[in-house]
This record gives sequence, C-alpha cells and structure tokens, in this order.
Amino acid sequence: MDFELIEGKVHISMEEYLKECVEAYGKVISSAATTPANKGLFEIDEKSIVFDDRRSKLFHHIVQKLLHVCKRARLDLQVSIAFLCTRVKSPHLQDWVKLKRVL
Repeated sequence: MDFELIEGKVHISMEEYLKECVEAYGKVISSAATTPANKGLFEIDEKSIVFDDRRSKLFHHIVQKLLHVCKRARLDLQVSIAFLCTRVKSPHLQDWVKLKRVL
C-alpha cells in the first residue's frame, strides 16, 4: 500500500499490487469499464466451460489478491469480489469474464 499526504488528506493507492493482478490475468485488458460489475454479475451459466486445475488456481490467486485490495483501498469492488469468492472452487469461463471486468 502506498500512502500519500496531499493538502492534509491521505491518499491510499495499491497501483503496483493491481498491476500484478492484471499481469497474472495474462491477457491485455484493452478497455476500462465504468463499474466493476454489470447487471449479470449474479447470473451463473452452468453450461459455461469449467476450468482445468491450472487455470482454476490462477483464478483463485487473482481473486484472493483482489479481496485484499477491496478491503484496503478499493471498497467499490467488494460486491463483485464477494461474488467471485463464491466461485473459486469451480470457476467457469463466465467467471473469468467477470473477473476481467473487475480488473
């Protein structure tokens, strides 16, 4: 966590930590979303592709890092990350897309 005092206000940033999350995702994220989730966040498509063990672990790793971020610096991510935490045991491709939006 980076703390910066500007005009009597403390600004908290975890920019480097977030860069690690994006790099771990492994794909270029070309556009920024205005919100961390859309209205389909809680929808689960059981027909979506289930991840293999390697990709499941990567999904879990990134969600775990973002859980730390949302508790410390990005409170606006809490709902999205809380939902993604429920999906770490058996993530699907659909969950991977939702994680990309958060990133």
